[in-house]
Amino acid sequence: MRAAPDALAKARRAADIAKALYLHNPRVSLIDVGEKREGGERTGRLAVRIHVTRKPIDQPLGELQAQLGADFIDTDRIPFETDIIEAIYAMHEAWPMAQTSQRAGTANPLVGGVSISSEYLWGYGTLGCVVTDRVSGDPMVLSNWHVLVAMLFPSSLMGVVQPGLGDGGWGQRIGAVVRHGIYRGHDAAVAVLDGGRHWSDELLDLGSIRSARSPILGETLTKSGRGSGVTSGIVEGIDGAHPMRYTGGMLEIRDIMHLGSAEGSEVSTGGDSGSVWCDPDTIDGVGLHFAGSNSPEFALAMALPPVLDELNVRLPG
Repeated sequence: MRAAPDALAKARRAADIAKALYLHNPRVSLIDVGEKREGGERTGRLAVRIHVTRKPIDQPLGELQAQLGADFIDTDRIPFETDIIEAIYAMHEAWPMAQTSQRAGTANPLVGGVSISSEYLWGYGTLGCVVTDRVSGDPMVLSNWHVLVAMLFPSSLMGVVQPGLGDGGWGQRIGAVVRHGIYRGHDAAVAVLDGGRHWSDELLDLGSIRSARSPILGETLTKSGRGSGVTSGIVEGIDGAHPMRYTGGMLEIRDIMHLGSAEGSEVSTGGDSGSVWCDPDTIDGVGLHFAGSNSPEFALAMALPPVLDELNVRLPG
């Protein structure tokens, strides 16, 4: 769908109200703006969407309020059409698997879409892409905080290995983490390269990534990930906020886009954390993948422009 600018502005204001009221309700997993569905079908109508861990069974409103108490979500308090979506989201790192592929091996040059992890994380995620520092011009690799750091109090210049430890990358250090955005609403981090390997602006099996832009409702995007390879998803929601449980407590992740499946195909899976979602025609970067749901099949990514701004990096093109 293509939302009119004035309607989208109203929906965003209403979503801000919904987030203030209900984002930290224990039943809520995500609040965003997107297309309303009825009976599983797209309606073409814009809505403030409240994603919950479980929908209540149909019953009179008074009984429902009495049953849920403070956890009751009163959509009449939101000044816009609403939609309630049932889904539980989880981070998409993965643990060691008996699998070999080009994505799981040593990459030289370093490219987006291959295995990576902290030198202390016994698992793996995805190297999203190579970026450059806006001040120094130094090359860096971009992925998720929970892939490259995953500690509330990391040691200085925590090392990064490629492939990830879960793919046998012990001792294959390529650089060290210098910045992250986890405390400012972005599950993202960058590691400066130590010069031991060449690098490329390529995303494996997709092409060169040169620029970044914001997501558009209804568009189809593609990503290259360690877990599920090249897959596509439809942007069904934007401007989302999600309370995610990390080591040490709940943190709010912002600027989220929500992707659904095209004709029932797989969108993402464990090991895809850190992948970059891009326009399949231009290879413009649009989002940084960090979580998803397998039933129903959904993916969550942070819009790429605010992530790059937060980390003070740019794409190398």
